[in-house]
Amino acid sequence: MQTFLRLYNFVTQVARLNDKKLHSAYIYYKYLNKFLPKENTKAIDVKDLVDLEFFKMEKKFEGNISLIKEYGELNPDSGDVGKVKEDKIDKLSEIIKKVNAKYKTNFTHMDKVYEQIQNDFFDDERMREFAKKNDEKGFKEVYEGEFMEKILNRYEANDKLFTILFQDNDLFDEIKLALFDTIYEKLKKK
Repeated sequence: MQTFLRLYNFVTQVARLNDKKLHSAYIYYKYLNKFLPKENTKAIDVKDLVDLEFFKMEKKFEGNISLIKEYGELNPDSGDVGKVKEDKIDKLSEIIKKVNAKYKTNFTHMDKVYEQIQNDFFDDERMREFAKKNDEKGFKEVYEGEFMEKILNRYEANDKLFTILFQDNDLFDEIKLALFDTIYEKLKKK
């Protein structure tokens, strides 16, 4: 896998490969490689890397639950209800400025690449339904996989930007995070 990653990275610097499946494999192996141990070990602990698909229900208690009849006071919660939530991340224009400064490009809002990615999610009936029927955590699990698919579909049309995205993991993660809240909220409303 290490050899494939090095060779693929080298070859794509010399020549363009228009093989979507090969590029998908490269990205998958690149992320998988981060989780694999670097030394020779006998066993790999994957407890934190595996999602629970099945569970067993077990009866722990049977009987009557009775409430105590007494009067008391109910104090309202003093949480963040009604407060405007501050942005956790930079605005899209700030991200564009960072990309332009770092890579000496001239992307503007006119490029509309990020909007295209969002619209790909908004036009996807399955993703709209999933956002409506799931909480943020449940939606994020599907979003993680779908984000890569939407990016790959846009790859040919937006070659220069996506070349930068696929070469800089930090930028890729930053853009993925920047678009998550907007995509989730808009899909939830549609």
